[in-house]
Amino acid sequence: MNQQHSSTIRTLFLFIGLFLTSWTRADITAQWSSDVVIPGEQTYLLLIESDGTPIGLSKAPYVSGMTLEAQGSGRINQPNNPNGYASLMVIGARADKPGSITIPPLEVQTQSGKTVTVAVPPLTVCPFDQVQWKDDPIPYGILWYARNKEPYVMQPLDVVLKLYIPRQIQDWKLPPLQGTGLSVSRFSQVMLDFMPAPVAQTSKGIWRALTWHGTITPLREGDTSIKGSIIMYVPTETNRPSFIMQTLQPYELPLSGLSLRALPLPLNAPAGYANAVGEFSIKADTDARDLSANELVSVRITVSGQGNLDQLTCPDISDPAQWKLNPPNKIENRDAMGNLQSVTFQLNIRPTEEVPGIPAFTMSYFDPQAREYKTIGTRPIALPWKASADTMSGPAGSGSTAPPPAGAVPVEELVDIYDLPPAETIRERISIPNYWLWICYIPTLALLAYLGTRTWLRWRNTSIAQRQRLAELKNISSIRDSVPFLRALGAYIEAHIPRDRMNDSLEQILKQRDEEAFKPDTHATALSHDQRNGMLHAVKTAVRSMAALALMALAALGSISQAQDSPADKSYKAGQYSQAISQYEQALREIDGTGANPARFHYGIGNANYRLNKPGHAALAYARALEHNPALKEAAANLAFIQRKEGAITPNLSAQEEWITWMPYRSLLPIAIVSGAILTAGISLLMLTRRRKALTVTVSTLAGLVLVLSLANYIYYPHLPDTLTAAERYYVLEATPARTSADPSGSPVIQLTPSTPLIVLAKRGAWTYIETFTGTRGWVATKDIASVAP
Repeated sequence: MNQQHSSTIRTLFLFIGLFLTSWTRADITAQWSSDVVIPGEQTYLLLIESDGTPIGLSKAPYVSGMTLEAQGSGRINQPNNPNGYASLMVIGARADKPGSITIPPLEVQTQSGKTVTVAVPPLTVCPFDQVQWKDDPIPYGILWYARNKEPYVMQPLDVVLKLYIPRQIQDWKLPPLQGTGLSVSRFSQVMLDFMPAPVAQTSKGIWRALTWHGTITPLREGDTSIKGSIIMYVPTETNRPSFIMQTLQPYELPLSGLSLRALPLPLNAPAGYANAVGEFSIKADTDARDLSANELVSVRITVSGQGNLDQLTCPDISDPAQWKLNPPNKIENRDAMGNLQSVTFQLNIRPTEEVPGIPAFTMSYFDPQAREYKTIGTRPIALPWKASADTMSGPAGSGSTAPPPAGAVPVEELVDIYDLPPAETIRERISIPNYWLWICYIPTLALLAYLGTRTWLRWRNTSIAQRQRLAELKNISSIRDSVPFLRALGAYIEAHIPRDRMNDSLEQILKQRDEEAFKPDTHATALSHDQRNGMLHAVKTAVRSMAALALMALAALGSISQAQDSPADKSYKAGQYSQAISQYEQALREIDGTGANPARFHYGIGNANYRLNKPGHAALAYARALEHNPALKEAAANLAFIQRKEGAITPNLSAQEEWITWMPYRSLLPIAIVSGAILTAGISLLMLTRRRKALTVTVSTLAGLVLVLSLANYIYYPHLPDTLTAAERYYVLEATPARTSADPSGSPVIQLTPSTPLIVLAKRGAWTYIETFTGTRGWVATKDIASVAP
């Protein structure tokens, strides 16, 4: 009987495995690392499998005018991918002549043996004479490429910037480009760390090929242009009596501008047109099952297509007279590569009288291909009408009421009036994304993959951190002026050498830094060559003697500092806090596609705001940093410090609630999912084998207890700021009173201090109805508070 039972279980698991394998759909896409090249330039064709399944190509196809060669395969990190990574195969390509080269569809094999046909986008090969070559003081080439030189006003245009620089240049930087009559997005560089840097073999020599992609949008008709500069760091050698020192000499070189001619939009724009240019589609959906007078209904309107999606406004409702609308919330939907695919407007509306359902939403746009205006709309959503429980509204809208004016009722009685959200149910709180269910089927493999990936990342990140540390010290040695040199070297010592590793030489450097670099006058004693070398030697000796150098490098990667010598960090260290905030905010705007964590930039904004005596703004920045990196202990400590210092109104926890909250709220659900997977694996092992029964039973029992405790803790967790989403949490920026009504004449209910966390219940014009985490409600000026969601 036992053998028959075991055979049945094995057959069932085999059937499940075969079913999952056959059900999985291969999703493979092809894209070029640079889809614009010149003859002789190397580029890479990337075959990406989003599910993470290894793929292969038996033979590269023959293409006239191009050489193709398989380079290798592996994985790449994709933060927007549910798996966190994707499988990758790289094919090297080099074109021989200008033109548009089309590669036939590729036959790609997956690990399961399935063959998938993948379409390849065309490759544009520009003639060599389109490159503008410069020779002074460094030889380099410039190539701008835009498929359309005459876009319409407000029509986004994808632009490629190519630079060809000498191969010995290892470091460069592209400052923000400037546009005349244009809105210029950040130009992001295409770099593949896992492949050799592309080169271009031309009649003028062999060059390093650099590629940037960006988007420009004309804001007015007529001639417009974009221009900028490139900073190259050229290695130079300086002969010294005892050694040869190599330094990096920066050169800022101009980029020849790209000129465009923006066409005006036709004058016969339809009513309600709001500068939408492109080709779009629209749809609407709702979770509502019926309608009632003055009851809130949430509608989601999604606009997809190509065009200025990021500038679209919410489509108009076709029957506004029968509805009250709240301001919409706009959400950008991006694919695994970070490209904007659609935007969703979440809109809360209320019917004021009986209606047959949710009406259509319409929008007008200009189609640059058809050269005409078009109007599209959603389909009406039919919903039954029911009588409201509080107003007994019935047919023909009888008995419907409107919200009372501000101040007409006491604040405590405004709970169900001004756009309050429905109560959150327990089922909604413990809902789990579908992709987590895979852990229940393959728990052992998932855990092993996690441990192996973490070990590999630690090893890789350690070597990266060591290189960054050595490069930073090398950059300090190239500073010529004594005052900046002392400041930079002192900051390096304080940042990287613990107090217990300090010696007399390092203490003397810090003392000399304090005496020389911070004098009231700027005329400090110049350092001799021997003094500078002696200081650098002392620092290098102290760093090399630290036994825990690898651990410190890993900790440096885990901290918020991503680039020790970034312009924002330099401005902060120099006391230029306003300039540092601007630079941190610019870094946040340019972070898309770089893979960097925004936490360090928000943390820097918080520090700079605190130095400028803006505790409310600092607390908001720390909260945003924790939203992106909950493990950032420095931000949590700074936020708690500011709230204690300002006397912020924070939750009052009982002894039982203090015990419940010893674990972070966001960690409870992942712990429950992982412990559930371990429990499932243990039960499966007990059914299939009796080996190590005692150990399996012990581990499964502990996993079951952890699962029950974490779920119970998650359900009964106290109402704290951590339990809310970023969009629901607000912080007080400036000291302000909470009033009984939405006007300055309302009586103050409580005085709110900066850094106090709030819950927003409703909005009315320039006023917001809030609740503190101690239960006090009132109206505050909207300008005095801000959401954690930027």
